[in-house]
Amino acid sequence: MTSNNWLEIAKRLPLGHKTRVDCPECGENTNTNAMMVSHSSKSYNGFCFACDHKPFEMKGKQTLEDLAELKRINNESLQPTEGARCELPEDFTPDMPLEGRLWLYSNGITDTLKRKYNIGYSKRLRRVVMPVYNTKGDLIWFQCRALVKGQQPKYLQPSGDKSSVLFQSKTEEDKGTKGRVVVVEDIMSAIRVGETTLTISLLGTKADTSQINTLSRFSEVVTWLDSDKAGRNGSKTIRQAVGLLTHTKDLVTELDPKSYSNQQIETILCQHDHSYIK
Repeated sequence: MTSNNWLEIAKRLPLGHKTRVDCPECGENTNTNAMMVSHSSKSYNGFCFACDHKPFEMKGKQTLEDLAELKRINNESLQPTEGARCELPEDFTPDMPLEGRLWLYSNGITDTLKRKYNIGYSKRLRRVVMPVYNTKGDLIWFQCRALVKGQQPKYLQPSGDKSSVLFQSKTEEDKGTKGRVVVVEDIMSAIRVGETTLTISLLGTKADTSQINTLSRFSEVVTWLDSDKAGRNGSKTIRQAVGLLTHTKDLVTELDPKSYSNQQIETILCQHDHSYIK
């Protein structure tokens, strides 16, 4: 890796995301991935955990062309997508541009997982499209994740009622604990944790009556929501609602579930006596 490769990679990252690369100072071409590079609203940053090398570069101003494209996609986002019919965007495609692939990679989503969950892309919206299917394979919901700095809202989704919608991981039968389900907030976390045990995403922090009824069928419900106020309140509400019908645990970590490696996720779930599982 040349000395400026970290910067090229950082510039390709979606705003607010980060990834690991070899440090150009102490680990070039070693595949140690000791440096964390990130893309913030004002700069590109790097930090090596091995040698403390901290490369940094301020971002320039957006061009008129960039601003025009941002205005276009934000106007697209305000238009109805497919509404209550819950059809994917007309230009949905499994072919993903680099900016979309980098966003997926930053969340630990490999090409294999992308295909497994039929994650695609809309060029018109410039968003990653994440379909939600029921157990019969019918499309019941979808979310479109923004990729461009300044793109609003972050998530675009149908305007219909999603009170009964849950995203469920495609977990192999021999993985995880029989009868246990882990509940997370977002689809990416459900996919990642779902590689270890059956996982459901609420697509948020609140669970409706229909969703609570689904969760109460499991012998154990482990809530793993974000550590912020909304996540803590959501976790408490879920455990109170299903606690009379099934066993519950609350798992609290510093980072979102999708931010951990597969090995870390498995270790966290196995450490039932650790302080962060209450």
